[in-house]
Amino acid sequence: RRTMAGNYILKDETNELLHREYTPSELKLVNIDETAIEDEIFEVEEIRDHRTRADGVIEYLVKWSGYEDRYNDYITEDLFSTPVPIQTYWAKVRRLQQEHGNSKGKSTSRQLDRRGYKRQPSDMSVPQPKKRKSA
Repeated sequence: RRTMAGNYILKDETNELLHREYTPSELKLVNIDETAIEDEIFEVEEIRDHRTRADGVIEYLVKWSGYEDRYNDYITEDLFSTPVPIQTYWAKVRRLQQEHGNSKGKSTSRQLDRRGYKRQPSDMSVPQPKKRKSA
């Protein structure tokens, strides 16, 4: 949008306002084919679970903001635009494990079930960094 001074207030790809105003001379008009834009950004409401694939890659069960549970989906870490939802999820898992005194996460699974989440079979323990082989 344009301000009274003639500058522009812009938003980023997540619809957040940018930290400063831009003068018209700082902007460049471009034509974009809207149908060619493939990457859409969706907001994560919360991560509800995780699972580890056979190749060791962790997938997170995401509840999308503004969408029903039937649209929940498992996605890998590389598809997140920010690490915040993943950090929040692991903090919640650790907190629930500490509350229940269970390092394997079995009580955590039951606790999440009580909150009405649809559970998929998965290992609820917090992943540990892989040890590197020394040469």
